[in-house]
Amino acid sequence: MFKTQNLTLRAWRDIDIKSFRNMMQDLEVMEFIPQEYMICGDAASNIKLFNEHLNQFGYTIFACELKESGEFVGCAGALQRSVDEQNTIKETIISFYMSRAYWGLGLAIEAIQKCFEIIFQDSCIDSVVGYTSTLNLRSQKVMQKLGMKKVQNITLLHPKLPPDHRLAPHVKYCISRGEYRINLLELHQPL
Repeated sequence: MFKTQNLTLRAWRDIDIKSFRNMMQDLEVMEFIPQEYMICGDAASNIKLFNEHLNQFGYTIFACELKESGEFVGCAGALQRSVDEQNTIKETIISFYMSRAYWGLGLAIEAIQKCFEIIFQDSCIDSVVGYTSTLNLRSQKVMQKLGMKKVQNITLLHPKLPPDHRLAPHVKYCISRGEYRINLLELHQPL
């Protein structure tokens, strides 16, 4: 369990299944996630995957709840994933989903900043990436606020979507361990 100013990031519990499923069935929350590739195809299976990843790597896509009330607000974190067909190239990829009632409060940024701290201080991972649809300006803005840089001149096609699907074109953002440390130093500089 990890704490931020407003959140508790924790392992998933069976009681989270309903809240997770409800959030992932919200069409606005899932606006840029094609139905063909929903992360929550089966909420219980995903929760099991997230907890197994936590046990193996020390980080995951965490359940996020308000520290004061314990209310489920969404999920955020990262998973290590293969990005090639041979499963030889792995990346640590961030993911964040917040219930609509909590949009615009900076909670996704707060949660992912904590995940960066966990990943960069407690593992040998050199960089973290994020992918999103070229249409998803909200997620791109979150990644920019996190200090992630857009990988220039690269528009990728989602591997599980037809090339002409409106959500197929994706952009990639990245932050290295060094960039993360520089961002931390800049945050703590006196004005």
